[in-house]
Amino acid sequence: DHAIALAGRYSASITVLHVYQPIYMPVPAPAIAGVNSTNLFNPADVERLREQVQAFVTAQNPGDVTYDILVDNGAPAARIVEQAAALQVSLIVMGTHGLSGFEHLMVGSVTEKVLRKAPCPVLTVPPRAEATSKLPVKRLLCPVDFSDASVSAARWAMRLAKQLGGTVTLVHVLEGPEEDE
Repeated sequence: DHAIALAGRYSASITVLHVYQPIYMPVPAPAIAGVNSTNLFNPADVERLREQVQAFVTAQNPGDVTYDILVDNGAPAARIVEQAAALQVSLIVMGTHGLSGFEHLMVGSVTEKVLRKAPCPVLTVPPRAEATSKLPVKRLLCPVDFSDASVSAARWAMRLAKQLGGTVTLVHVLEGPEEDE
């Protein structure tokens, strides 16, 4: 929803990327020439995933935004970053699952890994965000820690706010003793 709204505002196209990570069970077997774990996937599964992604996008897109669909396999965070670099995208928009604590530790965070390694800005949308996607955005919040990355984020947020006629609030938080939440 958010990606479609931004793409519509800027007359941009969207590449919808779905990365799946097949689970392989180690089975002792003789080596087969030309076959390894990176090319053991079922083309029928890829086509089924492509159809599901197509149905999902069609339901969200009012029809005025152009898009391509890519279905890829591998480690999701790594493939997202690699595809973003290869396609020279301007922005990655991705949802988060909102896991924390033990679940986050066990599952990890694809979003967190993408945020750390992405070659471009990343807009994350948490599960509790309302799907309003109304533009222009009027208020942006940009946390800063004075690192090079946060200075770049602040500049990007200010340019976006100017283009959309909005405002930016920069916030810097000093860590203190942990408090019970």
